[in-house]
Amino acid sequence: MRVIRLGNIGRAALLDHSVARVSHDHADVLSNYRVRSGDVVVASLGGGEIAPGRAAAVTPEWAGAVHKADCFRLQVDQRVVSARYLAMALSSRRVLTETALMTKGVTRERLTTDLVREILLPFLDPAGQAEIVRSWLEESAQMGAIKSRIIGQQALLTERRQALITAAVTGELEIPEVAA
Repeated sequence: MRVIRLGNIGRAALLDHSVARVSHDHADVLSNYRVRSGDVVVASLGGGEIAPGRAAAVTPEWAGAVHKADCFRLQVDQRVVSARYLAMALSSRRVLTETALMTKGVTRERLTTDLVREILLPFLDPAGQAEIVRSWLEESAQMGAIKSRIIGQQALLTERRQALITAAVTGELEIPEVAA
């Protein structure tokens, strides 16, 4: 059975890297921590570059997973608010900045469910929420494509640099101005 940890909660998305698992028997003991599709999980801890309060909607692939104690689950009434919209709103720069000011803790910043209840979010009708989600997903896809292209260009530049160094060291590099 999957376990949702802090590292699995990105900005409005559950991340599939470094997934932990527990046995089904142990998951049964943790049934109060089991998530359903349409819930929203929120990271209660932050640290370094990772902000407390980031949230993600639970998708069908993650349904039935258990969340760790450093995360909490919001059960969403989908008739009132879309889980994806809520996760995106909670993960927005404005709200993450606000939650950073609200967090409490001596060694690590912690966000509680009581503090989350104090966050004011824009209320939109279902059509407005759907439009925000669509726009966010479209822009995220574009940013992902741009990021992939940049990573590809960096790899090509690294390869080209290494080839130039190798050619210079082995004497295969000819520079016309130097040869004359």
